[in-house]
Amino acid sequence: MEIDFLQIAAAIFVLSCASLTVILCLAKWRAFELYELHRPRWAPPYVCVFCLSFWISFLILAALYLARPFDLVLFIAPFASASLTRLAYEDFEFKRR
Repeated sequence: MEIDFLQIAAAIFVLSCASLTVILCLAKWRAFELYELHRPRWAPPYVCVFCLSFWISFLILAALYLARPFDLVLFIAPFASASLTRLAYEDFEFKRR
């Protein structure tokens, strides 16, 4: 099975949209504020949207891989997806203020 550039770009776009949806829902439900109030001492005092979007994208891709195996090259997609998600989230936060 051969993966081309268009499939990787589509995976990056879909993953960034899916992870942005999850992050925006968490922000709307004030989960980030709850985290800052009830976090363990060893955890960072803020939410890193870049890291969170990477792990959400990775978990979505891993769940899809378990449901129907595909070429492992697509696991490169969360790296690019994380930066797109962070940019979109910062733009959303800027417009919200």
